Amino acid sequence: MSTITITINMDNAAFADDTYNELTHVLNQVADKAINAKVPLGNIRDTNGNTCGKYEVSNA
Repeated sequence: MSTITITINMDNAAFADDTYNELTHVLNQVADKAINAKVPLGNIRDTNGNTCGKYEVSNA
């Protein structure tokens, strides 16, 4: 079984004005990298270009 672990820090300026749209943006980024590009581990960047989290796909 495969699992994905996602950690997102929402305590920054990119999330201040519109938390839900920014969260949608970063989750779409994870989906694009992890699922479409098959990159199993990576950093997540907000719309300001700052690292705001990470994800890891593992096969257990």
